[in-house]
Amino acid sequence: MALIIFNAERHDVGTAKPFALDIEAGGENWMSVTLEEQGVYGAYIPGTEFGGLLEKVTETTDSRLIKYEGHTWRGLLSQKILTPPPGADYYTTAAGDAQDVLEELIGGRFNWLIRAAASTGISVAAHQYSRYCTILEAIEELCRDNGLKLELEADNHDGYMMCLAALTPAVNIGAVYGEDSRYKMRWTDDRTGINHLICLGSGELRDRYVLNLYADTAGNISTTQTITGLAERTAVYDYGSIEDNADLGKEGRKRFRELLSSRRLEVEEFPDDLKIGDSITSRRGDVEYTAPIDRIIVKCKNGRYSTEYRIKEEA
Repeated sequence: MALIIFNAERHDVGTAKPFALDIEAGGENWMSVTLEEQGVYGAYIPGTEFGGLLEKVTETTDSRLIKYEGHTWRGLLSQKILTPPPGADYYTTAAGDAQDVLEELIGGRFNWLIRAAASTGISVAAHQYSRYCTILEAIEELCRDNGLKLELEADNHDGYMMCLAALTPAVNIGAVYGEDSRYKMRWTDDRTGINHLICLGSGELRDRYVLNLYADTAGNISTTQTITGLAERTAVYDYGSIEDNADLGKEGRKRFRELLSSRRLEVEEFPDDLKIGDSITSRRGDVEYTAPIDRIIVKCKNGRYSTEYRIKEEA
């Protein structure tokens, strides 16, 4: 790997030797790099999505090193809002070529620093987006509904640094726990979480509004109890300041999801070509668990680069 730094005119300045580097694609979508070079506008690892603009700079008088921080390309996509057109309730895109739709969503919002790549021959269905979502959220919605993922690739194009975006099919890799030697996996099935949440709304004593929510063994939340006896785990969610008890169900479910039992699949050693939005499906007995890759972290210390994949936990 090599880290290329570029200036405000988007011209490559050269290859940098970072004293420290931490890039998180997905999750925080934030990067930090410690360099000796002055006036760095952005940095990227060619042919990958690892890079972004470095708009936060920290210097000290007793060191020649400068710490640069900023949003990755995905982070920049999360800094623009998709607003409905005048007179419309929602922003919608018509069915058509995936790259044409992506170009409509990204357009010139980033002064062509980030733009859609050429057509890949993939089509997407018409889509209605959530109101006032970020551009990144809009693209992720589109991907989920069409079985796709967002790929980003930064490189020098005709003398200018540019990050090209493409929608490509999401990849799923199957593996049988304990039988597939390609991956070292750790499976955690945590059933110590809460499965009965008593939600307390407004009111006093016997007149206080109470809503009982229950979770089944699959983590589905409803008002019907299926787990009783020794296996029942109960907690209280106190929201006495709520203005409308009709909203207690929504807020209670949100809190409940934080307390549920969980299953987690940890995989060490991934194929190099897996991207954010791809997934690994692991089977253990009659239980199957699909874990989407939602973060990839690149670090460099003492000149040595490392890549870490993080899988989204299932609640």
